[in-house]
Amino acid sequence: MLQDALGNSGAAFVGTALAREDAGLGLARWIFEVEAVVKGELPERLEVGSAADGVSCGIEMQQGQRGGLLLDKVDGVWQGSLCGQIDAETLLAVGEPSPPSDEAATPGAAPDPPLDQPVAGQGPPLGWIAAGGALAVAVGGGAIGLQRARARRR
Repeated sequence: MLQDALGNSGAAFVGTALAREDAGLGLARWIFEVEAVVKGELPERLEVGSAADGVSCGIEMQQGQRGGLLLDKVDGVWQGSLCGQIDAETLLAVGEPSPPSDEAATPGAAPDPPLDQPVAGQGPPLGWIAAGGALAVAVGGGAIGLQRARARRR
């Protein structure tokens, strides 16, 4: 079963949770120090998106906790979930671990942004939020106008 899940994932690693940040809209942004790559090619320091809490299948780890994660890439961002959390030793035993890639040696590689700064292409979809807000105002305004018109007829 774990072999199937590993085969279906885009990448897998064992590492330590360095930081977690609330990304809004029920999402979280995690930073991991990668100890061993079990599938794929991953850097030493890895950003992973997730739901904000375990109830929504988000990653449930504490800062400094070591564990294994199965990942999938969505819109260019690695995503993890509670269902993809694996005991580190179990994941290492199933796969063929290799060291993480050294992104610092890659020419032109950009450093990770600080956790208190937004990352381009990540974060809440502001266009959709604005459109939803405008729709709510229009529907609410229309309902109030209709209610007032009915009240004047009486």
